[in-house]
Amino acid sequence: MHGSSVYISSSLLLGVWICSEAGNVCRGTQHVSEEIWETAKDVDLLARFAHVPLFMVKSLVDAFFNLQEGHALEDAIQDCSAGVAAMVLHSLPEVERRMGFRVASKFYSMYEALRQQQDGSLENHVVSFFWDDQVRSYRGPAWGLTSELSPSFPFLLGLHPTPPAADTAREGVRIYVYETSLAVRPLGCSWGMSAVEVFVHRFFLNACDCRTTDPELADFFFVPSYTNCVMTEEGKLAKDMDEIFTGLVMTGLPYFSRNQGRDHVFLWSSETYDYPAWAHHIHGSVFLTVEALPVMCSNNDLWNIVTEDSEDEGHTCWHCSSCFQPYKDLVIPGFVSQWSMERILASARDLKDRTYLACYHGSDSGMRRMYRYGNATARNHLQELRGAPWTSIGVAQSPNPAVAKSHPYEASLLDTSGFGWRARFVIPTPHPVPQLYF
Repeated sequence: MHGSSVYISSSLLLGVWICSEAGNVCRGTQHVSEEIWETAKDVDLLARFAHVPLFMVKSLVDAFFNLQEGHALEDAIQDCSAGVAAMVLHSLPEVERRMGFRVASKFYSMYEALRQQQDGSLENHVVSFFWDDQVRSYRGPAWGLTSELSPSFPFLLGLHPTPPAADTAREGVRIYVYETSLAVRPLGCSWGMSAVEVFVHRFFLNACDCRTTDPELADFFFVPSYTNCVMTEEGKLAKDMDEIFTGLVMTGLPYFSRNQGRDHVFLWSSETYDYPAWAHHIHGSVFLTVEALPVMCSNNDLWNIVTEDSEDEGHTCWHCSSCFQPYKDLVIPGFVSQWSMERILASARDLKDRTYLACYHGSDSGMRRMYRYGNATARNHLQELRGAPWTSIGVAQSPNPAVAKSHPYEASLLDTSGFGWRARFVIPTPHPVPQLYF
């Protein structure tokens, strides 16, 4: 296929291109400049320590699609195979959005073939880079070829062996997983705390021996929906979600009426239940939720109220104490990536070796409007601890990826409740102080 259609050389897909023709000179070609390879190196290095800024990722994504549409990927591999691997890796969510899940899975195979070619071919050496007006060095492989989500891609793509479907001979609970239009972009929706809606879905779909493909055998029915991602990425409003969910319940869940929805499972991954009319249609269903006290507002379009540039029209928000029903609902943790956990564990210090006992760096109701609506008073109380012995308390700061390698974590973390996402990851500052980002 040509033009804007998907074109991937069959040899690239199979990973059978001749290794001797793949190089890492990275001088640029007719279709990709040397500056792009430098950006790829910067992104690859930064991804080892911190979250990569979107503008840097976008430049790689744009370059990748230029190569793909110009049928120039093979020439680029001959010039800078590691650079192409980094480019493909960071482009996979956008590939999924533009070309679909199956094509993204094929490009992942290309990335994996290119990554494996680098193993053992590049000696560990010193990588130097400029940060905070200083030249800093890092000893390791020239290319890491990882990203925050790369350890999870095989799981999300269903590349691990799938357990056999549960049948009548199986003891225990059997779960049937619906297919819905709200759960179609697992790679693109696997970011932030809300990624739990993707990972639970993919777990039931690909990794749990409790799954049955026969709805007649099912004890429960899981209804996958990447609602937070859909609302954010597609700009859906509350009325849109009401229409989508109500239509799904009425016509898209054929077994819902069997037990009036009591055996159907819905997952909410943010502060709110993203189906405003849930109480009218699915109040008896099982909820998996990251918040036991979800936020309700006088205007269902919550985020339109709390953004800093919106006009305050006297709306109010509150924590709903009756929405969560412990006899049927379960609280689950928000998502924390394997990438984040590995970096925290790798830099952990024993308590006796820490400079600080506890720390908190974040926003409060005096800084962000959303916390005034959500009654997030715990944040304000934490700010009142500034100056306390063995603590570091202050406002949110920008992460420093260079220092993240050289200064291990030195303090325990203080979490908050209230409105807004809770802490997911910690990055040290130039003063070896961990920070919480909200």
